[in-house]
Amino acid sequence: MQTLTADSITKSFGSRQVLNGVYLSCQTGRVTGLLGRNGSGKSTLLKIVYGIEPASFQHVRINGRHYNRPYRSGLLHLLSQNYEIPAQLHTGSFIGISCFKYREVLSALPFVKDRLNMGIHTLSGGERRFLFVLAAIYSDAPFVLLDEPFANLSPLLAEEAMQHIKAMKAHKAFVLTDHRYAQLISCSDDLILLHNNSNYTIRAPEELVRYGYLPQGAFIPESESFPSPL
Repeated sequence: MQTLTADSITKSFGSRQVLNGVYLSCQTGRVTGLLGRNGSGKSTLLKIVYGIEPASFQHVRINGRHYNRPYRSGLLHLLSQNYEIPAQLHTGSFIGISCFKYREVLSALPFVKDRLNMGIHTLSGGERRFLFVLAAIYSDAPFVLLDEPFANLSPLLAEEAMQHIKAMKAHKAFVLTDHRYAQLISCSDDLILLHNNSNYTIRAPEELVRYGYLPQGAFIPESESFPSPL
């Protein structure tokens, strides 16, 4: 089992503090869902953990070893909201530079196989995003950070993305954030809410209402994150 731990993450933008002593931990075999309202610091946290966003303080450890720039370890992969690649690349070339260990598995997926010889620029926005999500899921890195992976995806593609995440979590740890909270909850093993600059472990659906993330009576899907009632 491999572990990633980010401790005491503190970040401000000018006089506005966004994160204050935030703690995040994940391990291979599990999916961690990161919830929070707009501006709560979800994307910022993922960038700090990856090592491309400066912070007032951060302490990131991978398998017990401290990293100042975690992305240099080759153990993390971050899919940001605005991730793009050169439009002239073909899907096959993109897959070739995106992964090695799972390249054959990824190339054999029907969605990818049917588009291997197509230029990235010929794909629709939703198709490009789905391709990037798949490349992140099947990347060589054991820790995958997904920022809004379901954005711009049709319901069918979002569901397929969740199935790939669940299939690969035996080999990886995933941390994902998305405004489609129902999908995020349903595929997560652990849930963390960013609220008032801090992190809260969510163990029951009513906690999302109590912290003001969801309104009273909102639909909350069943999830392994919530223990079954006795």
